Amino acid sequence: MTRFRTFFEALLVTALVSCAAHGVEPPRKQFLRDNWAIHSSCQVKASGEELSKPGFATAGWHHAQVPTTVVAALLADKTYPDPHYGMNLHQQPGMDYPIGKNFANLPMPDNSPYRCSWWFRTEFQLAAGFGGKNNSLHFDGINYRANIWLN
Repeated sequence: MTRFRTFFEALLVTALVSCAAHGVEPPRKQFLRDNWAIHSSCQVKASGEELSKPGFATAGWHHAQVPTTVVAALLADKTYPDPHYGMNLHQQPGMDYPIGKNFANLPMPDNSPYRCSWWFRTEFQLAAGFGGKNNSLHFDGINYRANIWLN
């Protein structure tokens, strides 16, 4: 891992030096890791178009920092107790499979909060210097699929 990281760190430094030598401003980033709200789409009765409007109320939603999974976010905001302690994992909603069975090989229970997709929502202002330019969003945390809504 160290060799991999060192190679890419050197590549990044080379790219930044090359940009400076040619009078080109290096790419800048605005991180959007904080201030996310998540909620099950089974419980939110709004469309993506409505959810993506500024000021959409997220009272009662769970707080999250990305990248994350739904389960990790629910653990981080203390919705569920530490699954590595006692029988906590088995007591979470949707985890009522028979002890000794591999739950990955069983049908998802009807009471599982993960039967539906989840909304991840945030609002942000572009940082100074980003307005009036072509910008891109880079999602490192999507590990399966996503529908992206921007207003």
